[in-house]
Amino acid sequence: MSQNRVLLWALSCALVFAAGFPFAAHLKGVGSGAHKFLALDLSGVHVRSYGDTAIVEEHMHLRADNSGRIADVNNLVMTVWTKLQGKWREAAWIAVGLPGSRPAASEPK
Repeated sequence: MSQNRVLLWALSCALVFAAGFPFAAHLKGVGSGAHKFLALDLSGVHVRSYGDTAIVEEHMHLRADNSGRIADVNNLVMTVWTKLQGKWREAAWIAVGLPGSRPAASEPK
C-alpha cells in the first residue's frame, strides 16, 4: 500500500472516531462513495528520524461529507513509522482535535 493510501486510510479512521460514526457504517460509506473528502490541508509537518524509526508531526485540516453530514476538523497528528524488512510501515498514530473543530453535524447539509 502506498504512503498516500496509508495516510488517507489513517485520516479516514481519525475522522470516523472524531465524528462518532460506527466503523462498519463508515466502511460502507467509503465503498459506496457516500463519504467524500472535500479538503485536506497538511501544514507544519516535522519529521524526526532515528534509524529505522520516524516520527511525523503535523497540523491537519480536513473537511469531509459523510452521507450529507459535513465535518470540519482541525487536528494535531502524530504518526510513528518503522522500517521492517526494507519497507516503511505505520506503527502507531494519534490525532487530537483542536478547539473550534466541528465533527459531522447530525443534520444533512
